[in-house]
Amino acid sequence: VVQALCTQLKTSQAQLLEKFQALLDENKQLHSEIKATRSLIIRQMALSIATETEIVGKARLLAKTVEITPDELSLLAEEALKQIGSGVIALASAGQDKCQLLIAVSQDLISQNIHANHLIKEASFCIGGGGGGKSALAQAGGKNPAGLPQAFEKIRTHLKTI
Repeated sequence: VVQALCTQLKTSQAQLLEKFQALLDENKQLHSEIKATRSLIIRQMALSIATETEIVGKARLLAKTVEITPDELSLLAEEALKQIGSGVIALASAGQDKCQLLIAVSQDLISQNIHANHLIKEASFCIGGGGGGKSALAQAGGKNPAGLPQAFEKIRTHLKTI
């Protein structure tokens, strides 16, 4: 096994540990660079989608399905909320047979009785799932990505009644 590693890494047995550590360090550095690049892409995406808001009731709403990983939804929502200032951000990420929905609400709207956890409870039914969270940020997962347009419509309907 050691000889196979030496051959694969093009090094001697004496330098195998050093070579392995160098590869681990390089991997860590590349991972960090990828993460920084993804963050920059997310910020640029937030700038772009922030122009797609609509006024629903007394709130500005951004409701959109985006092509990013579910883990990146909260960062995108945070960045988009910074761009629009006051409003509700409803972002979804859809896969083949599952989806993720995240709702973020600005502090001024929370004081006007608009809460992300209330909105997510209504919308999560449409995607065949469940979720929860807090007043400012809530998320749900579901097994029906086709229900995302109805979930966004539920959010619009709720905002119209407030």
